[in-house]
Amino acid sequence: PAPAHTSSRSRRHGRGHGHGHGHAKDDGSRTAHWSSRVSSVGFVRKADLDVDKVNDWIGNLLQEKGKDIYRMKGVLALKDTPTKFAFQAVHMQMQGEMLREWADGEERESKLVFIGKDLDKKSLGEALDACIAK
Repeated sequence: PAPAHTSSRSRRHGRGHGHGHGHAKDDGSRTAHWSSRVSSVGFVRKADLDVDKVNDWIGNLLQEKGKDIYRMKGVLALKDTPTKFAFQAVHMQMQGEMLREWADGEERESKLVFIGKDLDKKSLGEALDACIAK
């Protein structure tokens, strides 16, 4: 029998690395795997993003890899914008909306999550970093 401190899920799936939970990384990203080709990658950036650069990046990304990006969502801090911007995309369809204003003293940050096939975490992170407002 499994030790008393493990969950029934741990007992069912074992303690090896063939599981589906995520792992936090030192670079502010998080990765989870469900098969050898499908994964989720998340990013947090404590900086405002340039809206034009974000639009160009996401637009190009969906055109080039839209069939492999099953879902994408995030809440963004956009430069010179007092409100949070939330977006979600499924394959090549994207929608977004402005949410409430950032609260006084609330740290402005951008959070994005991608779920898809053959995601290149390094390339996505570099592209996101290129969108940070100067």
